[in-house]
Amino acid sequence: MAVKILDGKSVSRRMMENLKERIDNLKKHRIYPKLVTLISVPDDSTLSYIRSQRRSAEKLGIIFEEIPVDGTKLFERLEKLNEDEKVHGIMVTQPLPKGITPVDLLMRIDPKKDVEGVSPASLGRLVIGEPMFIPCTAEAAVRILVENGYDLNGKHSVVIGRSTTVGKPLALMLLLKKYNSTVTVCHTGTKDLSLHIKQADYVFVAVGKAGFLRREMVSRRNVIVDIGINFVDGKLVGDADFEDLKDFVEAITPVPGGVGSVTTAILMEHLVRSAERLLEEGKT
Repeated sequence: MAVKILDGKSVSRRMMENLKERIDNLKKHRIYPKLVTLISVPDDSTLSYIRSQRRSAEKLGIIFEEIPVDGTKLFERLEKLNEDEKVHGIMVTQPLPKGITPVDLLMRIDPKKDVEGVSPASLGRLVIGEPMFIPCTAEAAVRILVENGYDLNGKHSVVIGRSTTVGKPLALMLLLKKYNSTVTVCHTGTKDLSLHIKQADYVFVAVGKAGFLRREMVSRRNVIVDIGINFVDGKLVGDADFEDLKDFVEAITPVPGGVGSVTTAILMEHLVRSAERLLEEGKT
């Protein structure tokens, strides 16, 4: 049986086409979706990420604004964006200035504009089963399965990695009644990792180590969702050894062209949902 390659690019294209229609509808009501990014300590990876988001926003007709801001003015500027009803999404790039922790900052973002889904308020809603916005990469990892026709209900999902940005929110998302998956979270302290993996239907790997997941660790029944982003000799690769696994497991996502392709579409979808809230509340 041929292994299925789960293409994220096609999923992203379908999502973007749907978003264009929703954005056109918003503009008919004089609501113009706007995403603002605050930049205090720019580095190469930050600037690359921003360029990617800008390109996607412009394709959809979303207003995208970058605001360089001194660290001493960061909280003040953030508060003004929270109060501005013409701004529907706020991102704050990292690294942050010295003396400011991510928690200090994220506590101050209006949850309704936290389109990345990373604030304590957003994560807290996810914990109680009433999410507003889920961290984009975690949501993309599940969406790529659903859009390819996979049913998670009652299935066993193994999440390898427990980061606050991916592993933990992904596990919580899978536990939602909407997906109803049975979840095992594995990490550096897990004994017999391969045993857990081979019992799973779905394996989500997010450990930040190139080629970490290999053939001897998996079974043919596994569907592998590779969330890793690593650069090896200038080439982008995932946490799964794609060449080793692509003709062995039931299905696998490629890197690039897999989860990362869907992540950007998820971010834009969150922004549109934030703008649509104004329609629901009659603020047009």
